[in-house]
Amino acid sequence: MRYLSNPSPLTNSLPHKATSGFTLIELMIVVAIIGALASVAYPSYLESVFKGKRATATASILECVALLERRFTLTSTYTDDACNNLSNDDYTISIDVSMATRNGRACTANSRENCFEVTATSQIVADDSCKALTMNELGVKAAVPTANVTKCWRTT
Repeated sequence: MRYLSNPSPLTNSLPHKATSGFTLIELMIVVAIIGALASVAYPSYLESVFKGKRATATASILECVALLERRFTLTSTYTDDACNNLSNDDYTISIDVSMATRNGRACTANSRENCFEVTATSQIVADDSCKALTMNELGVKAAVPTANVTKCWRTT
């Protein structure tokens, strides 16, 4: 009992430093939790970004089709220079008015000016699910790869 009430001079002479902060284990647990959250959130974030860029591409295609139809009402032909200003850093818009066949019907020399296909080609390397979106004069939508037509054209 005497020992407890009167501590030795050796223990009293050492300075007592208050400990504060985090241990290495606590820090590693926080890093692991952040890593797990990031591994789930980052792919969802990328898909959301790609979806927004695809929405811009589909809007550009629809605008180009409207411009082509407007040109057709004035000149009775489709031309491949109607949508020169619609490309951006994410998608390149191109028009093909020189196809020989379209969906089983012929676009012959006499009717070739009545056929077109507008294509938005992705410049985004990481977006493998929708490399290209297309629409023709009949309003038929397509995508590359073809299995993703509904996904690629959905903007909501």
